[in-house]
Amino acid sequence: MKTTVLPSEQQRRSLNRHTKFRIFTTISLLAIIFTYMFNTNTFISFNFNPTLFTNHKLIINCNQLIIQESHNSPLNLKFDILNSNPEFETRANKFFKDCKLRFFMTWISSPSILFGERELLIVEALFKSNPDSCLIIISNNMDSNHGFQLQKPVINLGLRVQAIEPDFHFLFKNTPAESWFGCIQNKKCDPGEIPLAQNISNLIRLVALYKFGGVYLDTDFIPLNNFSGLRNLIGAQSANRFGNWTRLNNAVLVFDKNHPLLYKFIEIFYNIPLVYLYFLIKLGTL
Repeated sequence: MKTTVLPSEQQRRSLNRHTKFRIFTTISLLAIIFTYMFNTNTFISFNFNPTLFTNHKLIINCNQLIIQESHNSPLNLKFDILNSNPEFETRANKFFKDCKLRFFMTWISSPSILFGERELLIVEALFKSNPDSCLIIISNNMDSNHGFQLQKPVINLGLRVQAIEPDFHFLFKNTPAESWFGCIQNKKCDPGEIPLAQNISNLIRLVALYKFGGVYLDTDFIPLNNFSGLRNLIGAQSANRFGNWTRLNNAVLVFDKNHPLLYKFIEIFYNIPLVYLYFLIKLGTL
């Protein structure tokens, strides 16, 4: 006959302790993983129409002059990243009239269909802290009927936002970038390893501030304070324990019109794109 030995009270307590410990360890590990993913933006939720991507591929080659946003999609949008709109200067000056502060953003290399809820919330946050301002989104794919529909949620709030296709000839004229742009446009220069659209976006923020003055912000930068008291500075990405910056970033730029430092940035940009930050590091305090 088989004899069943029941666990003693001490054994049951030991088993319960081990079970609780395993549960606690598992929950703690999941909490650590979730916290890491949240803080590092490992997952990001975009609010866009999923039918645009169903059974389609997003085709972007930023070193080509023509970008196709989606293949056989309902939009099937194509745009020339070097196309110029000669009305840019007139439209920008008219739009900026009576604005207390001028803001710029760019949307060059990213498809317009990805301009979604996150970007709209950032635009809304900008105007909450800077209510008397105007924002121009320099973009060659948002300056369209489709782009206007994407901007309507903030425009309907009465916020002064407008997407305008850039005029590269006007923006680059009488700057060191003029010869670089002509070389790229005539396909006589190699844009290098950095995607052309990314270089265009980095250069546009410099020439736009040089020609108009104001504030440039990346579309993933959330402004919490008013910018009216800031002049001629560049944002610091990190700082040491003494409060001195250790790394700079061109996600935030504030400059007066025709500032000589901006001209210097543009001058060395077309030789070695993105090196203008290194120049600022060598220069020290503005």
